[in-house]
Order: sequence, then C-alpha cells, then structure tokens
Amino acid sequence: MAERLRPDLSRWDDLPSSRRPRGGTAAAAAGGLVVLVGGEDLTPGGRTIAEVEAFDPRTRRWHRLADLRTPRHGLGVVALGRSIFALAGGPIPGLAYSAAVERLVVAR
Repeated sequence: MAERLRPDLSRWDDLPSSRRPRGGTAAAAAGGLVVLVGGEDLTPGGRTIAEVEAFDPRTRRWHRLADLRTPRHGLGVVALGRSIFALAGGPIPGLAYSAAVERLVVAR
C-alpha cells in the first residue's frame, strides 16, 4: 500500500499499490518519480529483492526499472538529480549487512 500526504488538505490519500508487496524497502523521489528500491519478500521463506519500481504521480501507475545488482533489504537511498544511490542493507533475510553502494539512473 502506498499513500501520499496532502498537507494542504491535512490528509493522506491512498495510491495504487506497488507491483509487489515487500518490507524493509527504501524510497526516494527523482526525475518526477517515486522510486521504490529493494526490500524483502514477506512470504514464509522469503528472500531479499533486487527489484526496483517507480511510481509516476501524473499517470498514477507503477513500472519496473533496472534491478539492483545486489538484492537487499533494510537499505538506505538518497536522490541526487536523476540518480538514486542505494546504500548498505542486508543481502540475506535477517540480520545481515552489505557495504554495497549502487547508482541507479532514473529515466522517465
């Protein structure tokens, strides 16, 4: 489930759900899109996720971007221009840590 804060109306609006449910993900805005990065599959025996999705607020639709090279959850992301930098996170479910840093270029 995704939501958008509307401070002018003092409320949250529901948005369409991403293509895949996940936990331990990170998100940032770049290139006019909201980019959802990595995470962990929430089903029993789940695994870390390499998938990256982008939400376009103009069309209210999600679409796939290029996957992370290192699937991970609990990561951090930061946006700079049209780039998203994915930092650290766990490459396996549970308590794990990766020093990986990846740059994802966001093209509309």
